[in-house]
Amino acid sequence: MAEDDPTTRAERSLRERNAELHQYEYIVSASTDMLALLDPRFVYITANDEYLAAFGLQRDDVVGHTVAEVFGVPFFEQVIRPHAEVCLGGENVTYQDWFPFPAFDAPQYMEIRYSPYVDEGGSVQGFVVNGRNMTDYKKAEMELTRSNEELEQFAWAASHDLQEPLRMMSGYAGLLARKYASREDPDAEQYVAAIVDGAARMHRLISDLLTLSRLGKASEPNQPVALGSVLADVKRDLEVAIEESGAEIAHGELPTIPGDVTQLRQLFQNLIGSAIKFRGDAPPHVEVSATREGEEWVFVVRDNGIGFGPQYGEQIFETFRRLHPKDAYEGSGLGLTLCRRVVDRHGGRIWAESEAGPGAAFFFALPA
Repeated sequence: MAEDDPTTRAERSLRERNAELHQYEYIVSASTDMLALLDPRFVYITANDEYLAAFGLQRDDVVGHTVAEVFGVPFFEQVIRPHAEVCLGGENVTYQDWFPFPAFDAPQYMEIRYSPYVDEGGSVQGFVVNGRNMTDYKKAEMELTRSNEELEQFAWAASHDLQEPLRMMSGYAGLLARKYASREDPDAEQYVAAIVDGAARMHRLISDLLTLSRLGKASEPNQPVALGSVLADVKRDLEVAIEESGAEIAHGELPTIPGDVTQLRQLFQNLIGSAIKFRGDAPPHVEVSATREGEEWVFVVRDNGIGFGPQYGEQIFETFRRLHPKDAYEGSGLGLTLCRRVVDRHGGRIWAESEAGPGAAFFFALPA
């Protein structure tokens, strides 16, 4: 029989297809995920033990039967067909949802993937269904979300409740300050000043904690934000500090990126405000720049301030981390923590570089 005889070619093609199917069957049987292989008519070619066990089925109940025959027409039409038809068009499909499985007492959260398998000519010969049980992960995620919401509510309630006695303390401290202003009593003046200063510190701390707790959620996280306009707003907000310190804020053209405008304004305000606060003997000079690198924008806020030791490059972003005595620089120690939370919330990363003076550079990268 000639090599190019149609019968010979058909037999060879059949042998190759069978060999390929056997290879797929081996992969399916060896996997620890739920796996099944189906042809374009939605007939099961094979399914592994994990797949059968999840549905309480035997191999003979599945292999050679259609999905509609095994699970009924509604399940086929609602769950299988919409994704499988896309897959048979040559595309991978992945989705996650809760599913009731007879092998479990409660619905399971599954990640389901549909992948086409093709022959050497690129023709789709069927598809693979891959199911992975994500229930434990999903429950942990839900618990974390619930816990974060409770913490946010607690932080708001605590800050609200603490503000009232704080206002009372500040009010009476002011009365004492005015009362002793006309008396020569240095000790009393010192005590009153300590009370006023302590109340002011607590007010800043409570406000920053409340801001930090609210950064878990963004009001408009995917709106286009023109960062040039954001920086202009920040310079207006810091106008008094800029004038008093003689600061110069320089910047090039800044891009528009998706994000939450309020949080991004907090990011720039904290970084520039920090540069002004931790200044050296010379007037503060702050430069803000942005460079496109692949799929992200890398921003730099560079100053000529007192800087910090390179060993503190990561620690300065920690909650309540201060490198200086409280009486040297005011603040709650949460400014850079807020910056990191904002950048994390936007899917980016932040880091700092400096030597022990002069100057520091804060970098953050955000998706473009």
